Amino acid sequence: MGSLPRDGQPIKLNGAISIICSILKFVASSAAEAELGALFLNAKEARIMRLTLHELGHPQPPTPIHVDNSTTVGIVNNT
Repeated sequence: MGSLPRDGQPIKLNGAISIICSILKFVASSAAEAELGALFLNAKEARIMRLTLHELGHPQPPTPIHVDNSTTVGIVNNT
């Protein structure tokens, strides 16, 4: 599949269709904040792809998003 960006994984649909590598436009004071920023960027990209597929007549089931930082998961789930 080739090399992946250091800070992200590709969004896959029968193979990689989108890889995002960007610099966050804020200073993260913790790993959880950095992961939350990356999560936001990936969710934005997923939303665009879901909307495009829906408009083409291919509605999608809910999109699972995985985060490996337990503090970030707690922030997202309000726990």
